[in-house]
Amino acid sequence: MTDDEQRQLDIIGYNLSRLLKQNGATQRELASAIGVSESAVGKWVLAKNAPTMGSVQKMANYFGVRMSDILERKSPNTNDISEHIKRTVATMRQMTASGQARVADYADDLHASGKYDRWRRKEYGRAGFYPLERTNRMDYEEAMERQAEGTK
Repeated sequence: MTDDEQRQLDIIGYNLSRLLKQNGATQRELASAIGVSESAVGKWVLAKNAPTMGSVQKMANYFGVRMSDILERKSPNTNDISEHIKRTVATMRQMTASGQARVADYADDLHASGKYDRWRRKEYGRAGFYPLERTNRMDYEEAMERQAEGTK
């Protein structure tokens, strides 16, 4: 297999993984919906095999996207970020002013830590995708402790 062929498999695998996650679907559910084995879907996600164009079309229909959304490299910081912003704004609209201020402070703290800065992303696979690192409460608390230690 050539590097270009492997790069294409990596792109498909990354996009399928992202679409499954965004839609809350499992590989088993996708396999059942498009009439292939679960192991076939697993190999696509792991960039071990390529789906047929017929399977790509069925997956595009299943996810409600274009075939190019599965086959082509997409910038991870265009649609993904706008979806995060929409979700965050919708949540914040349901919060009190002090809750909104705490969310904004939390975002500022995450950014200030440098750990989640878009220019410090980890490389994902051979295709060269750079998804932003995910955060959790433990990371936030750790960053706050370190910041407090640094100001003592």
